[in-house]
Amino acid sequence: MRYSAILAAALSAAVLATPAAANTSIVGVKYADLNLTTEAGQAALDARIDRAAREVCGVDDIRTGTRTPSASARQCYKETKSNVHKQVAERIVRENNRG
Repeated sequence: MRYSAILAAALSAAVLATPAAANTSIVGVKYADLNLTTEAGQAALDARIDRAAREVCGVDDIRTGTRTPSASARQCYKETKSNVHKQVAERIVRENNRG
């Protein structure tokens, strides 16, 4: 499906562009099973993007002596989610303009 490739590319680009990420990782986000024209489908996609960003940035990694994520992990997570949402929106607009 064309949109799944777009989203995977957007997520990959956002991760690669995130300066706070020490180790670059790529995580795919599947959503062919979601109806993105509904609020529920969009919420489910956002939850999947959230999980992928947490994984890529190591937000949930256990660190000795603390349960809170490092500042760099929090920054990576914030930037990655923001970048992914912007890129997905831009690509959807471009696809819609093509007809």
